[in-house]
Amino acid sequence: MEREQFLRTIQSRTARVAVGASTVRGRGNAGTVAAAREHLRGLDVNRFGVDEPRTFENELDRATEGLRRVLPRDAQHWGLARKVLNIFLRDCLYTSYLCEAFQLTRIEISLNYPLDSITAKKLRRGASGMD
Repeated sequence: MEREQFLRTIQSRTARVAVGASTVRGRGNAGTVAAAREHLRGLDVNRFGVDEPRTFENELDRATEGLRRVLPRDAQHWGLARKVLNIFLRDCLYTSYLCEAFQLTRIEISLNYPLDSITAKKLRRGASGMD
């Protein structure tokens, strides 16, 4: 398998794993998961492997809007699209093949990491000195 095809396969798997029913819970409707996955499978991830945080933010905004527009009408929320994109990019970073190919270590510090309620609760406790 050639490298480009291999990376497309890994990116497709990453989209499938990153975007599930729990990712869009409460915000999506029928077709949201499938539309997001399909869009992320074809996303040019290379555009995020940049050195400048401002350039990354601009690309992130553009990609968020692009994803938002392909979601089903009732699910076209900017916040939902941003959440899905952030989870996908985080998972790309965690996938060594994609991270290396698209130079994503450059943006690691700029990524927004979505928190689940359990992690958020533990962080609040830690910040207040409780454990």
